[in-house]
Amino acid sequence: MDPSSLKILQGAAGAAGAEKIGVEDVFKTYVYKGNGNTSTQVLNTKIPLSTYGGLIWTKGRDQATNGHYLFDSERSSYGKRLISSSYGSESTETDINAVSDTGITITSHSNNNNDKYVAWTFRKAEKFFDIVTYTGNGTAGRQISHNLGCVPGVMIVKARDINSSSYANWSVYHRSIDSSSPENYVIKLNTTDSRYTDNDWNDTAPSSTHFTVGSAWETNKNGENYICYLFAHEEAEFGPNSDQKIISCGSYEGTGSAGLSVTLPFEPQYVWIKNADRNSTNWVLFDSMRKIVDGGDDAVLKLNSNNSESASINYIDLTPTGFTVQTTSHDDTNQNGDTYIYIAIAAETGKTMKAIETGSDV
Repeated sequence: MDPSSLKILQGAAGAAGAEKIGVEDVFKTYVYKGNGNTSTQVLNTKIPLSTYGGLIWTKGRDQATNGHYLFDSERSSYGKRLISSSYGSESTETDINAVSDTGITITSHSNNNNDKYVAWTFRKAEKFFDIVTYTGNGTAGRQISHNLGCVPGVMIVKARDINSSSYANWSVYHRSIDSSSPENYVIKLNTTDSRYTDNDWNDTAPSSTHFTVGSAWETNKNGENYICYLFAHEEAEFGPNSDQKIISCGSYEGTGSAGLSVTLPFEPQYVWIKNADRNSTNWVLFDSMRKIVDGGDDAVLKLNSNNSESASINYIDLTPTGFTVQTTSHDDTNQNGDTYIYIAIAAETGKTMKAIETGSDV
């Protein structure tokens, strides 16, 4: 680079003041092959989990014996595992050998020799993602503080020590699960059930500082320990000018016909979809690292199932302004008249990357 151009870049960076945060600083999809070693499988995610904390979510792609395993900084520093497809209680595991600001060392169940895996990393960051732990008191109207810095778009709560299909399912709040009163509804991450009314959220909308739980065991049993993952919705806080949105928690209505367009403020790299109206439907997950093929079959994993990855259906195509649903009369993604909720995270593009600050960033 010519020196005068570098000076301009450095000057702009200095004038910008505080560090600019892009999607690549808070989220990463990492695919890898297991090597069976207990200390040498390092995923160079470059997400600063050691400094900020966050969530590591792994899944074995070609075997059904590996579930969706969740580890986070708030539960024994990544030493406790929960499984998104199970109502079971957390267990002490050694899948995460070490965590730094540059990567993760993977071992145990998440590193079987020659097996294919994916790891999604979510860093705690205002207006993107937060994690809260709390102990229930059994009293409806209990307020739980959070540090998301905005009103949550999605909240996912799990009782950590209860092992019961009646009282320990994963409770999900989604801002678009109902057009008028989403706080009156809950949907369960580990099941194929549709939304229903319950008192998980005490019929109270979350705020930018706290959320409210009722007296249900799945969110507020007296003396029980809970974990809550909170996701923001379309907060303009990221990118070179701190005005880009990198996460969206919305909904669309199915048409039953291919070509249904879903508009987002970015091109996504990661998309969850769930039919909120119909029982026996899956939480389907797509990401561009595992294969979302334009006009071809997409690699899908199901958050409510240990099933291995499959790729036999053209579910969605990505666009610069969202995604297009390509299935026809498909219960999981596009049944006519059904409401579908989603979480989408922006791709790593020039629109959402942080500002160039040094010559080595170029």
